Amino acid sequence: MGKSQLSAADASNSEQVTRDSSSMSSPTESPVRSPTPSDSRNFLVPGSPLGRTFSAAGEPPSPSPHHSQPIALSGDCQPVPPIDIPEGELRAVNQVTVAFAIDISGSTAGSIIRQEKDAIMSVTSTFDSTSLRHQCTVLPWSHKSHSPLKIDEIEEINSGGGTDPSVLLENPVFRSQLQRSNLWFLLTDGEIYKPVITKFANAIPEARIHGTACVIILFGYSRSSPLECNVSVGMSVFAVAPHCIFLFHDVRSAKVYILQAKGCFSSLLPETERFTSFGTETRWDELACITYKSLAQVRIASLSPISLLASKRRALRPEQSERRTSPINHRHTSGRAEREHQSQLRYGNSTYPRAARSSKPKQHARNLLFMPGFEGTRILSDNDFFSPNYDTCALCGEHKSIQTLLLSTNRNGDDETPDLPKANRKARHKYPLVLGSYPETDVILPFMTCDACAFVLLEVGELPNGDRVTAALPMVSLYNEVNRSKWLELLSSAYEHRFHERIVFLVFLSSLCSALEDLTTNDEPGSSSLIRVLESCCMTLCQLPGISTIAGFTPVGSPIANMVDDTMPFATTIGVAFNRQATPGLELPCLTYPIEGFLAIVRLASLTEDIEGYSIESMVWKKLLYHMTGQHCVLQKQQGAMEADKTLRSVIYSENVVQPDGIDGGKEPVPILSFSISALSDTHLLQPSSEIIDQFERMEQYFLPIKDTTKYHAAMAVFLHLLSASVVDSARILDASDFFLHLRYSQDISTLFL
Repeated sequence: MGKSQLSAADASNSEQVTRDSSSMSSPTESPVRSPTPSDSRNFLVPGSPLGRTFSAAGEPPSPSPHHSQPIALSGDCQPVPPIDIPEGELRAVNQVTVAFAIDISGSTAGSIIRQEKDAIMSVTSTFDSTSLRHQCTVLPWSHKSHSPLKIDEIEEINSGGGTDPSVLLENPVFRSQLQRSNLWFLLTDGEIYKPVITKFANAIPEARIHGTACVIILFGYSRSSPLECNVSVGMSVFAVAPHCIFLFHDVRSAKVYILQAKGCFSSLLPETERFTSFGTETRWDELACITYKSLAQVRIASLSPISLLASKRRALRPEQSERRTSPINHRHTSGRAEREHQSQLRYGNSTYPRAARSSKPKQHARNLLFMPGFEGTRILSDNDFFSPNYDTCALCGEHKSIQTLLLSTNRNGDDETPDLPKANRKARHKYPLVLGSYPETDVILPFMTCDACAFVLLEVGELPNGDRVTAALPMVSLYNEVNRSKWLELLSSAYEHRFHERIVFLVFLSSLCSALEDLTTNDEPGSSSLIRVLESCCMTLCQLPGISTIAGFTPVGSPIANMVDDTMPFATTIGVAFNRQATPGLELPCLTYPIEGFLAIVRLASLTEDIEGYSIESMVWKKLLYHMTGQHCVLQKQQGAMEADKTLRSVIYSENVVQPDGIDGGKEPVPILSFSISALSDTHLLQPSSEIIDQFERMEQYFLPIKDTTKYHAAMAVFLHLLSASVVDSARILDASDFFLHLRYSQDISTLFL
């Protein structure tokens, strides 16, 4: 895909070139977010209730009596004994002791953690007595366990850190609180690193909480189909709990959908309700909805010692869990898969009869990855969840095959972009998101195949149109460390080792954004599948740890630097910067980013579900004002403050306007109260020679309202007059960033930036 031929002025921001240092950690070292659908979503295959909205009704099945054992604790939040439920007696959720395990990781910042808190308050507001409500415990967790809290202290919780539910069971205080509760809630956004999920699943029976009734609430944004939800961590609990309900809380609408229910919670389903496997046609309006108040009326009982033992025997043994959740290593069996696919290619269109084959070997071969060094499944089965990473191969026509990006090393010979890091330099860069827009980093070919065809094309070395193929990236789960390391190796090679390994994924994010821009701008036929895969790839990379702090978003001393660490997904970091109601100055790293990198940031923000379009438009508007402030600062340095300020006044005041008769008969300049972008295009503020407007126009729907409507004309005039007034008496702008922040948060004009 062709990129605009750019000078590498932005690349001059590159820090001093450094060789790989053993002191630098690899992006593969930290836990990351949830597995892909092919990894674990097939746990939902047993079915999910489909039906209309209804209220709680009917009697639950008779459960067994409870068995609990007192455990001594230490810690600030001392537990209370569980409510003793006599054998055969049922009690409502709002009549028992409850523990709420709430996910407060960085990805829950904003709307999710707010609604997690509201859900807890909604459930506990129905409790029969104040004393019972006070006996409930809130257990906040992220990548570590935090101090237990009472319900009334829930507003003290703030988001931050990574995600590891295993800490709930590793902390003895938390574990004891869960063991001593009659019921526990698991509230999470559901996206968790696969090995952590396996660890958590194994720890549940070991901690002896698998017999305790459980409510799992997955918070998120409803996509086109329920089957796209990340349910892996919830199913690890649902699989072993005899009384459990699995809910999806839509953050946008606040609706609560039932994904699955069993045991005493099945009373929330109509008697005629059937469990039906999710499919690609399943719609949200087919799922049953409930309220938390109706949930609180469900009557539960604890397991008897015999039932608890039976439940424990049903729980997965570690080796069983590992077999169910671990990808198969096919590196030693790729030969059979290769022969199978070569046979398909050779005889796919043949009319000659062939001998029938055994179905088992054929099915086994179809599930092997051809690309060496990767782990995953190449064919999506009918029972697996839909994924944009599986589609019909454009070359061999194989359905539901894993899609593979093809890469080509782009060598320009002597005509290399100035100041771009040379091959084998392994350089760092202050703003890595600018680096994917140069010819040398235009490595993504506009053609995608299955992994088997990609394997053949790598052997041949070129596409039918003559494009060279130097590497192939199957869309396997990057939450698998083996796959992530292999991607890093191949991308580094495609970029000719120009960049340090810590920023390679960020450079590739930039390349992906540039490729998406080309595809959407040119609107080439047949590109929709490739666009979906590239967008999915962007979002996967944005969930990886270890890149937020090296993306140029966290300059030392900035407000956002105190909120971001290596465990925070990059998508969350972008969301913090785009929060219009956030702490002053959080958006400044976005505004100071070079324009090529800013384009990539806007593209990534548009793919992030919890960032609304008006927030992106507002950021583009502020970027335009920041650019004009910087241009006036440049003119001051070139011509002196006095001459630059005269030039600015000549822009914002009309010249030689004749005043009405009777007012001294003189001529005085009159302030202009409305400015369009075109009216400023020939001024020093927008520098016609810099083609800055062309760059802004690449942001299409987020810039066109600013450029082509009158919506912002008056606001532009107010800003320019304030800029002029702020440099009165030829005051020199020493730092454009500080000066812009001063203007940005002036009480008189703060609404201009919203």
